[in-house]
Amino acid sequence: MAQLKTGDFIKLSSFKDAKVSYTAEVTKVNGTSFICKFLHSQSQYTFINFAAQPNSTYNFTAQVKASQGAYKAGDVAVFNVNRPDNNTLTLANFDSYMNNDQYVYDTHIRIVVRFADGKKYLAGGRKTADNKLNLTFFHSKAEYTVDLATMKVTYSNGGYLLGSKVVMYAAKWVSHATIKH
Repeated sequence: MAQLKTGDFIKLSSFKDAKVSYTAEVTKVNGTSFICKFLHSQSQYTFINFAAQPNSTYNFTAQVKASQGAYKAGDVAVFNVNRPDNNTLTLANFDSYMNNDQYVYDTHIRIVVRFADGKKYLAGGRKTADNKLNLTFFHSKAEYTVDLATMKVTYSNGGYLLGSKVVMYAAKWVSHATIKH
């Protein structure tokens, strides 16, 4: 079993029985709890009672202990855990990630994208025939295209401009994760 760790990203699929698409970065793991920062709002949440969902390899639940956001103590989140690879994503290694089931979801791979301002986001990405990467960010649904040779944005309908430089990391699914007790 893998341990949940700082730097992991969680992608929420529901919160209080409502379907959502939030993403957060785990900023601290402390005994039986973890703290994460939601990427869309920068709100911090502390979660407890982290557990695998029954009959699921990749889905987990946790309960809010404290928050700086809209969800309150006792609210339950359902999510999956994504762990960025240590190596940056490049044109040379993209296909090896796309051919690895740990990184693939449907027709894309999960990618952590870091912009020049230091902010990181979780996206799904598909390579085009001309070696560009079409990205859809989970938290905002914003779409970007990045040239894999230059790592610069060539299309954007989000907040970052054309020509913005990015660093990307493929993010694999974490199965059967636990927190140290």
